[in-house]
Order: sequence, then C-alpha cells, then structure tokens
Amino acid sequence: MTKNTWTDDYGVTIKNVHGEDECRTPGACTIHSPSDHGMSGFPQGWRADRGFMERICGHGVGHPDPDERLEGVDAMHGCDGCCAEPEPEPEPEAVLGAEQPVDAEKLFTMDEFDKGTLMQFEAGVYVGMEKAHELAVSEITKLRDSFEAVIECYPAATGTEHTVSQLALVADTLDVLLLSYNKRFFSSLFEDPSEGE
Repeated sequence: MTKNTWTDDYGVTIKNVHGEDECRTPGACTIHSPSDHGMSGFPQGWRADRGFMERICGHGVGHPDPDERLEGVDAMHGCDGCCAEPEPEPEPEAVLGAEQPVDAEKLFTMDEFDKGTLMQFEAGVYVGMEKAHELAVSEITKLRDSFEAVIECYPAATGTEHTVSQLALVADTLDVLLLSYNKRFFSSLFEDPSEGE
C-alpha cells in the first residue's frame, strides 16, 4: 500500500489521500480526525460516484459524514432518520436536583403531608357540597314558583277554592322544605365532627 492511500471499513481503497501530517482540519477530517458527531460509531464507506464519505447505519443506509460539511443538493440522500442528531439526555444531577441548596424550613414530615392532603380533600368536598346545595335550592325554588304560577291562573270563581287551596298547600310545603334544607345543610357544613361521638 502506497503512502497516499486509505481503505474504508468496507475494503474500498482511496488513492491520493493527504497524509496525516498534512491534515489541515484537526477534529473535522473524515479520515484522520473525525469530530464527535452522532454517527461517529457507524462504519465509514467511500461514495466513489459522488466523491464523499458516508456513514452506514445499522439499517444499511448511507448518510453523508457530517465532517464532509455538504449542503443543499449535495447533502441529499435516501434517509431513514439515523443521521438526525439525538437530543442530549439530561445529566442525572439536573434531573434529581443534586447539589441544590435545601431550605430546611420547607421540609415537612409525612404527618404534615397527610394533614395537608386531607385539608385539600376536605376543601374539595366543601366545594362539591356547595355546588350540590346550589342545584337543590335552585330546583326546589323552580318547583315552588311553578305551583305559584299555576295558582295565579285560576280565576276567583266559585268551585275553584278547593283546588287553589291544595296548590297553595304544596307551594307552602316547598317553602318549608327549602328552609329546612338550608338549615340542615349549613349546620352540617360547619358542625364539629367530635360532637356526634
């Protein structure tokens, strides 16, 4: 083998290659000092028909070696995505927050955590109860108002007194139900759980 030749990973010999001592691009020469790019572990194959070095991925697809610095049409190739630079994985310290200052006042015990979680749960329960209360009051009020609207439709004629008194009784009953419901709801909302024991 003569001085100015080089053989790729597939046994193809290239002639008239500059010598290692003549390499003017340390860290970016596909032959003497390739850079640390995403395909540096792929075997090298000389693409004689196009005159540049390729990296052959595990699927057998040739990708232009990044150190060739090809652009535009020259860089076009049948690609399966293996030449895309992968996103760098974060360092474990960055994920775990190692070496970050810890504020002792912000630490809490499991009992405090459980208490805080319970308080959040109870707050959610109260919100749900209040929403249910609003809906119940709204529905009972609509029903009472509908009975009162029906009563107004009856003329003050003889023979309708009984019907009107029955409708008025239902409307009054709904008023009592509404007052009773409100009283029971608010007393249960703010009662001390230990009082029932």
